Amino acid sequence: MKPALLRPLALWLLLSSVVVLSGAARPPAQTAAQEGAKAEVQLLVIRATDKNDTVDPELREIADMLKKQYRLTGFKLETKVVKSVALNTAVTATHKNYTASVTPTKREERKVELVVSVTRREGDKDRVLIDKSKTHSTQGKLALYGGFRDGDDTLIFAAGAK
Repeated sequence: MKPALLRPLALWLLLSSVVVLSGAARPPAQTAAQEGAKAEVQLLVIRATDKNDTVDPELREIADMLKKQYRLTGFKLETKVVKSVALNTAVTATHKNYTASVTPTKREERKVELVVSVTRREGDKDRVLIDKSKTHSTQGKLALYGGFRDGDDTLIFAAGAK
């Protein structure tokens, strides 16, 4: 090969190796949501009543929201599940014949997208009561689901993630 042709070839090889080594030739890096990101999921099962005004100490922060949305006065925490899980991993809580499931599916900075479902066991089948996705845009904020009759009381599920 002629020396005049070697110089551009050598320059091209040098530049392409720099590009490859720097990562510029690689596809864009995956987002944290795609690379083993985790979310801290909180799932609460709450028994509500209008027969008393006792509020479980762990529910004091959301008591006003519960009272306003459900127009009930007493709230007892039946089950609390807090887990740090990988995306697309469900966190579940069961109370009697109800099962709530919360699955974080996507994470972007301060937003976590959740799929929330609640089922009730009826005989040998599960009846879907709630099946929806919800984006929580502030960390630690809980969304309320339900208002299902459970004897004389009402069953409420609260879910959130950060």
